[in-house]
Amino acid sequence: MKTIILILSFIFISIIAYCDFDLNSEILSHVTSNGVSTIHKISKDKLKELPQWDPEKNENLPCSHSDAIKTGKEWLKKKYPKMDDYEIREIQIKKMGYQSKENNWFFCITYRPIIGDQVMYGTEYKVVVLLNKEIVEPLITKN
Repeated sequence: MKTIILILSFIFISIIAYCDFDLNSEILSHVTSNGVSTIHKISKDKLKELPQWDPEKNENLPCSHSDAIKTGKEWLKKKYPKMDDYEIREIQIKKMGYQSKENNWFFCITYRPIIGDQVMYGTEYKVVVLLNKEIVEPLITKN
C-alpha cells in the first residue's frame, strides 16, 4: 500500500512539474510545407515588463511601424549576412490572446530576402518584434 501511494505521489508531482516546467509563453508558431517548425516564445517575466497598448482607446503604439520594420531588418541582416537586403511582404500587429494581460501586442513582419537585385520568392522570414523594440528569437526545428 505504501508503495502504491509513493508511486501515485511521484506521478502526481511529475505531472505538476511537467505542466509548470515551461516558463515561456508561446506567442507565434508556424510550420512550413517542408516540415520546418518555427516557434517564438517569451518568458512570463518578460511578458509582465512589456508596454501595454489598447487600440480601442486610440493610443499611439509604443513602437512605431517604421521602428519595428527597421529593428526586424537589422536583426535579419545580422542573422543572415549573406543576403543583400530584405523586402517587406507583410506586417501584422497581433495580440497575445491567451496571456494574463489583455493588451500585450507584437509585430509579426514577414520579409523576403534579396540577393543582388533578385527577390528570393518562395523564401520568407517571419520576425517577431515586441512593442519595446526587442526581437523574439525563434526556435527552429526540422520534423
